[in-house]
Amino acid sequence: MRDVRIRPEQLADTIKKELDDLAEDTTDTVKKAVQEAADTAVKDLKAASPRHTGKYAKSWTQKKVKDNSSEISADASSGKWSRETWRRQGCRQSAYQAG
Repeated sequence: MRDVRIRPEQLADTIKKELDDLAEDTTDTVKKAVQEAADTAVKDLKAASPRHTGKYAKSWTQKKVKDNSSEISADASSGKWSRETWRRQGCRQSAYQAG
């Protein structure tokens, strides 16, 4: 922490500025952590997806759902692909079993 000299009448403004700086740093850190988690989730989902044609594995993407001062969230989805889609295309049931 740095040594800052202020007058008593400047105390409130100085405290507000320091808290604003802290909030901004914290927000940036959290946003970075959410982005890294989303990147990891997509990478893991692509690696664990069945490889019948490879389209399903390649379809995993991420998008930012909310990003404001009080909330940030990310979503990993495979778009149009679902278990039912794979069944209709004749993929093996064993590809869906956890194991």
